[in-house]
Amino acid sequence: MEKSNEIAHVNAELIPQDNSADSDDKALSRRRVLEAGAAALALLMLPKLAFGATCPGGNPPNERGWFGSENGSVVHHGGNYIGVASKTWWWQVGYSWDASQWLCLSFRVFVESIFTDELYDIFKIHVQAKCGDVNTSTGHRIWFSKYKDNYLHFWVSNLGIAGSCQKTDWEDNKYFAFSNENLGGGNRWWWSITDWTDLGYNSPTYLYKRNRDLQDAYFGLGVYVYNVMCGGVNNWTTPDRVFLSGFTSSPDTFMGSDIHARIDKITLDQDMSLFGKIVAIVPDSVKSGYQCLDVDAARQSSGTLVHLYGADGSGANYTQRNFIMGLGAMDERGGITFTIFPAHVKGFSRVLNASGGRSYLEQAARNRTAPSSAQTLQLYGDDNTIAGRFWVTKSVDKNGRYNIISDASGFAFDQADGKTAEGTIVRLHSDGILGSEWSNEAHKWRIEEVFFKGTISLDAERVEPGKTISVIDPSKTCTPYDQGGTGSVKYLYRWYWMKDERESPFAENKYPEAFTLSSWCHLANCGDQIWRDAYAGAGYPVRDTNFFVEAFKLRIKYGNGFIENNADFGSICYAGCMGIENSGDFSWSDVCRDGEELGKGGVSNRITGIKIWLEGDIAKEYDIAYRAFIYGQGWTERFHSNGGSQDDAELCGSDDASGSKGAIKCIQVFAIPKPRGAKLAREFAEDNSFIPESSHSGGYLTAQAMLALNLDDTSGFDGHKMIADAYQGDSSKGLEALPVPPAPPVRVGIKVFYYVDGETDPCFEEEYEMGTTYQVNPDATAAGQKDNCLDLVCWYTDPEYTQPYEPQALDSSLKLYGYNPCSVKYDTTTRSSVLDTSYNWSTDADLGTALDLAALYPQDEIVKYGTKLTFAGPWSAWCEDAGKTRCVSSTPGVYATAGASGSPILSATIKGNTTVYVDWPWSGYDGVMSARS
Repeated sequence: MEKSNEIAHVNAELIPQDNSADSDDKALSRRRVLEAGAAALALLMLPKLAFGATCPGGNPPNERGWFGSENGSVVHHGGNYIGVASKTWWWQVGYSWDASQWLCLSFRVFVESIFTDELYDIFKIHVQAKCGDVNTSTGHRIWFSKYKDNYLHFWVSNLGIAGSCQKTDWEDNKYFAFSNENLGGGNRWWWSITDWTDLGYNSPTYLYKRNRDLQDAYFGLGVYVYNVMCGGVNNWTTPDRVFLSGFTSSPDTFMGSDIHARIDKITLDQDMSLFGKIVAIVPDSVKSGYQCLDVDAARQSSGTLVHLYGADGSGANYTQRNFIMGLGAMDERGGITFTIFPAHVKGFSRVLNASGGRSYLEQAARNRTAPSSAQTLQLYGDDNTIAGRFWVTKSVDKNGRYNIISDASGFAFDQADGKTAEGTIVRLHSDGILGSEWSNEAHKWRIEEVFFKGTISLDAERVEPGKTISVIDPSKTCTPYDQGGTGSVKYLYRWYWMKDERESPFAENKYPEAFTLSSWCHLANCGDQIWRDAYAGAGYPVRDTNFFVEAFKLRIKYGNGFIENNADFGSICYAGCMGIENSGDFSWSDVCRDGEELGKGGVSNRITGIKIWLEGDIAKEYDIAYRAFIYGQGWTERFHSNGGSQDDAELCGSDDASGSKGAIKCIQVFAIPKPRGAKLAREFAEDNSFIPESSHSGGYLTAQAMLALNLDDTSGFDGHKMIADAYQGDSSKGLEALPVPPAPPVRVGIKVFYYVDGETDPCFEEEYEMGTTYQVNPDATAAGQKDNCLDLVCWYTDPEYTQPYEPQALDSSLKLYGYNPCSVKYDTTTRSSVLDTSYNWSTDADLGTALDLAALYPQDEIVKYGTKLTFAGPWSAWCEDAGKTRCVSSTPGVYATAGASGSPILSATIKGNTTVYVDWPWSGYDGVMSARS
């Protein structure tokens, strides 16, 4: 007789387990049926997994072969569910007192897949039994359930399942009896066999998420028999003594051993090269390259939908069509999921979100149904849940196209109904069929990096030393730009000075558009990482992990290759302060160049400070900026090296740290193009203007613009998730150099500028002898004083009016600031009802408090010239009229004249001393007939 049967498609083995202590259990609660289902699930997670028989035994007459024939894979294919059932032998026993009486039993676990995608499965599990007898000596069936204690027992172990949920209808303390009493009376010479029965419970469903590794799971079966009818007598009724039992964990029994199966790991991957980039997400079916994912009307609120727009040629030119590829949580494979930030949301407090998250599947599992095939994709607050995490993979597409899959549901980004028209909703979708995502063209996307590009211009053709020159608004000529006006981005400006006249600042550059940096690192607890664009970062600032940068490399990519030891070209150089964690011995490394390894992986090395710079000819055309994510601190500002040596490189981080405190987890490096041989006149700043000094005379000025993310107001924003701080690219390549006239005779004075009321042009300016104490000029105060204002408040050294100027010796130009204060008073129009003294006016309907208009109106106040003021009101007042109470209310807003001419004003910009008038008209008929009418 066979002892076992091979398990198809899996690496399986029969390993005995000792569960003999279970043999004394008498009753099995309905909860154990879940164990049965989970046992089957452990073996049927994946489409290639199936299992065979493990319980050998004899066969009843006319029931030859394996009982249960639905062996196969658990697959959801099209509209059909293909189930799989365990195959077992009949177990049959001949009673020794009467050989004509026989018992037989077969059991199985039947599993059907009702939903499958690339991350999740929902299985419905049925535990079933079938029994029979040959009985010639009694009017009762031999299987007897007097105490409901002939039952099956299932168990499962070592699943390693994450994110499971299920619902069952069973209650505790109920037995899973099997019997054949429903076949009627006995006394038959042939086999009487029941149909398969589910033991009276509703089949549970089980939600499963695959894991990163191969999983080892086993399931076991037990049979317990307490009551059997033989010869008309119930011979075995002792509650504490089992008549017959068998366990798969006992290899010497008739049932064989537990089954072990290895379950395959998750098959998706992440394209780690995308982290830290700002991209457009373009449907592959749109070959023009214009239409892309767009946030509806550039809205920023939770629940806002996304769709396709840009067919008019605008494409990704608006920030609401740009997305920042940020960090999510660790995935099951040891990689990192993506959090996708819409680039137009100020403060970056919104992310793309799968509406309902995983509960979308959990609810379907609880209802024992497959989920709907579409899930809403929306903007939502970054609540750090699985609903905001995505897998971005192209490994399964031979053409390199992307599938973007929700970690919460396994549903993929989808063009609704496969459409590409303007306004087509982009949602999440799955047919619930394993592998169907890869053949669905509506799930295919291109992810294209968005670069800041265009040409800026200046507001003059030449500029005198000491005069202001400004960059004209780049949004008029450069893309992308803040079309929605949300304020999520801002422009930064860098200024250069060149000695020679040039047709274009970059005309003499030897390395145009061909210089990029690549970086690599070894992370503690994570190992070697792939080479990535250096501006996208080496390492990952995952806050809850110990992913410290232990080793680091940089190299120059030029043309189709990499630069190494090229004396004519130059080198990228870097050095770090580092040491072994908790050693207390941290020091600066030797200088590394062109791909040499800084530090060492796998030895608890910690890098706490770094300097990066260029040497050689390439340093004439590029500067370097860099920043780091430091443990316990977060992102640093950008540091720079604007020369050709280590002495020109600023320190990012610290050179006195120890342990892990202050250790670097991510390094970003930026190459900044500049006109060949140009000198930096001013580093990137928000001020678009520049005042050349005398030292710039006889040369040429040019500017460069950067589109940065506005991180000034990021309340509620988890900054470590977003590696990017600016768009790559700049808008200076077409800008001509601006000449600065030759220097005039040696100047003996310096300029002092006076500004009032936030105006950009000075109200007064003068030259003053350098090195002598400068006193405020009364003529400047007179020039700044505006008519119909209070006395000028002046002078301050800052435009916020917090630092009063104190007379001092000047060695450079000076800007002073002041403002005109304006009084604002409230009065009442001459026609107002409340001025009628024949009524006793009150502030309340009970007429208990006399109306005092001076106390009711806002107190007189002083505001700065140009302040926009929203006026108070309206108010109500009451009086007694003809024995009844009458109410009047002031008109919303105020009037500019006591006669209430013109229209009411709700708000206004104050540009002088102002009195506004509140108007109290009599109300229309309110049920009170005036005694005076």
